Amino acid sequence: MGNSVGNLQDYWDAIEQYDHLQGGSIWDWIDQGIEKITPEGEKYWGYGGDFGDTFHDGNFCINGLVLPDRNVTPKLLEVKKVYQNIGFRGVDLDAGKVEIKNKFFFTDLDEFKFVWRLFEDGKELQGGMLPALEMRPGESKILLLHYKQPVIKPGSEYWLQMSAHLKEDTPWASKGYEVAAEQIKLPWFKAAAPIDTEDLPPISMEEIDDKVFITGKDFKIEFDKTSGMLCSYLYQGEELIKTGLKPNFWRAPTDNDFGNKMDQRCAVWKEASSVQELKDVQVKMISSSAIELNFHYFLPAVRSDLKAAYKVLGNGDIIVTTELEIGEGELPELPRFGMRMQIPVVYNKVKWYGRGPHENYCDRKTSTFVGHYKSRVEDLYVPYISPQENGTRTDIRWAALSDDEGSGLLLAGMDLLSFSALRYTIEDLTQESRGTKHTIDLTERDLIEVCVDLKQMGVGGDNSWGARPHPQYTLPPQNYVFSFR
Repeated sequence: MGNSVGNLQDYWDAIEQYDHLQGGSIWDWIDQGIEKITPEGEKYWGYGGDFGDTFHDGNFCINGLVLPDRNVTPKLLEVKKVYQNIGFRGVDLDAGKVEIKNKFFFTDLDEFKFVWRLFEDGKELQGGMLPALEMRPGESKILLLHYKQPVIKPGSEYWLQMSAHLKEDTPWASKGYEVAAEQIKLPWFKAAAPIDTEDLPPISMEEIDDKVFITGKDFKIEFDKTSGMLCSYLYQGEELIKTGLKPNFWRAPTDNDFGNKMDQRCAVWKEASSVQELKDVQVKMISSSAIELNFHYFLPAVRSDLKAAYKVLGNGDIIVTTELEIGEGELPELPRFGMRMQIPVVYNKVKWYGRGPHENYCDRKTSTFVGHYKSRVEDLYVPYISPQENGTRTDIRWAALSDDEGSGLLLAGMDLLSFSALRYTIEDLTQESRGTKHTIDLTERDLIEVCVDLKQMGVGGDNSWGARPHPQYTLPPQNYVFSFR
């Protein structure tokens, strides 16, 4: 249902390990919605209760892998990847040795063309094709790829991608269609040299009443000491933000969340996202090119402390560190741990280096490879029939939001980040209960809401009437800290 199909790869790993185990069967194929049109002519998909019916099960018929018009969803792409019948595994990657396994029961691999590509930080450096593989069902072979180790750049990542494609047209797909793919990280790395902040341009600070103004070459930043918020970031006279970063622990509940009562069980974290009592403010000049602001909050809903630190550097960078210190007493799991902000809608061009191109979550990301991607903000949105959390990308190294001229904001993780940018707020996507909103109830706002998270809980998918995300994909109530720039 909705944003779902989490942990399918975990099931498939077990199914492939044990000969007598089967499963991973999915109910249902299609969202069983019926087209409706508003008096204004806007199309949407109706479900139980939308047709004058009083005896119904709401949107419980909206439980498919594809939309009612058969359009593809990110969860379908995950199923395709998990179900693929060709396996790829690194054996000795320095020497170029990989293993390919034919998981088909009746198909020889000579029907497919195999391609390999080597990437550095998302840029293709080398590539090639394998000779025809005659491998009967169930067979495995170790093959040698003739790639050369490049000169390793400090701080760069290297990836091997392999894929299998149809050699000829078939009744179900055209020649060249990708039937299987895998990405394998190569064991090559050299640490980047740290940057000496003393070498950055000088900045100045002025405190006027409850405001802190920091000025540097081409930029001016303003903080509010009564809220601990970043109020303004002017770059060459252009405002980059509408509402500054605020600590956030809540997501718009998914269908599965409603099914396991996350909206009720974890409601204290929703309150903690909105009620944050500022207890202490510290502002200090560290050097001529670095200023640090520390804000200490108490979160009464969860009896916990939160610290937000902003280190402003002379080149205009702000290093943001958020630390949660859990208090005493029992608490439920966190839906997410991160920060949210709003920026002008003009910055609707998105580029990122991380998992993509489609939506992914910590328990549903095997179909998304690490690489460089670009999109419009409007296209990051996934139109689940009943609105809910959507559009997140995980394992983000950096993400940039810019206008048509390329001006805007860059977010870079000290840790791997989870990231989303939508024309809707969390509140817009939140329903009172499951199946109480439709896509027509959403109106694009004149802003972009950006969420930057250390992690968000998985979407789950065992069922939609009680099962929670698996423990390894949840955020237990404990201390957390993360940083980004």
